[in-house]
Amino acid sequence: MTSATPFRERQHQCLPRTAQPCPMCGELIPPPIFCETCGEDITAPHICAPRPLAHICPPQPVRGSCLACGQTLPASQFCTTCGADITPSHRCPAAPPTQVHRADPVHICPAFEVKRCAKCNAMLPAMMFCEYCGMEITAVHYCPPQTATHVCAPLVTMPRRCSKCGELMPATHHCTQCGADTTPEHICQQI
Repeated sequence: MTSATPFRERQHQCLPRTAQPCPMCGELIPPPIFCETCGEDITAPHICAPRPLAHICPPQPVRGSCLACGQTLPASQFCTTCGADITPSHRCPAAPPTQVHRADPVHICPAFEVKRCAKCNAMLPAMMFCEYCGMEITAVHYCPPQTATHVCAPLVTMPRRCSKCGELMPATHHCTQCGADTTPEHICQQI
């Protein structure tokens, strides 16, 4: 007779995985996730956040001075919605008292229709312009990726029976952290 040695189930311990930075955008990418039934990598794809280049205004030309009063002329300003020049006019204190200063015209932005992306149907970002130089600095639109839901193969989840004792075999399990097979081993009761 052989002495039955007590079965010791292996203890599976995943090594902790840390988040790694994305080489493109620098955002931390979470560690991979694995299906606990079939062990397939079901990590959500990383989408680099749109980071447009920082806008740097060209050097502003030296503002001139009023020939009559010597004051510096107003700095150029542009509408942040449509990019139109909205620089205020110079109010000269040296003007004769009989001259009536006209009010600056009220700026009304043209109505821009906010468009939708033809691919994902999301609203595109509204147009933006630099208030100092009038350059368009509209944010870039990126479509979110279409992810399919993960479904394990049906053969993996079907119960199996032991060919020796007929007992149901344990269902397969995989570690959600590293994908390793952590299915408990079957011990035949029949000798």
